[in-house]
Amino acid sequence: AQNGLADEALKCFRQMKYMRIYPNEITYICILKACGILRSLEVGTAIDAEVRKQGILQKGNMLGIALVDMYSKCGALSKAQEVFDQLPKPNVVSWNALIAGYAQNGFGDEALECFRQMQNVGTCPDDVTYVCVLKACETIHNLRLVHHKIVKENFEDVLGSILIDLYVKHGSLIEGHKIFKRLSNADVTAWTAMIGGYAENLPYHALTMFDEMK
Repeated sequence: AQNGLADEALKCFRQMKYMRIYPNEITYICILKACGILRSLEVGTAIDAEVRKQGILQKGNMLGIALVDMYSKCGALSKAQEVFDQLPKPNVVSWNALIAGYAQNGFGDEALECFRQMQNVGTCPDDVTYVCVLKACETIHNLRLVHHKIVKENFEDVLGSILIDLYVKHGSLIEGHKIFKRLSNADVTAWTAMIGGYAENLPYHALTMFDEMK
């Protein structure tokens, strides 16, 4: 499953059960990952039912997170939200899974609402949270809301390339260049994002930046 060979993971899972070797929590987490890769909602839902029947969902967050992630990748966001709401103590990883699910499926407003709720309950975002939220912002043209928070939390070096790319895609070259200048160590991704933005609008500046990069 970790190497993307989801079909083989499902075959192993079926063989395991055929041999009457019973799955544990880690087994279910791995097979749910495989279901997410395959977008196999039918198998994932069956696993969910099996987990609930055994009463192991409430023992910890990791299995719940795996279910949220699986349902999100299968586009079943109402089910993902339902599982999330049943988690005993949602942590930053579980919030990230839910926010990512909404963002990846184009529900930017819902992702941002989760982000607000996460902060309201006192869970601190991490860099993964901000990557997911920025993805959501791309769909609703609301970059400034999260950018302000990122600057405050000093995540710009981590997410600088993503912010630059989003700003230039929306024609905000000045804002993108401001972020670029603040990066302590701009890598090839940050340079490419800035050059790409200029290439679409100001080709001469793109060539100048390319020379500077070299």
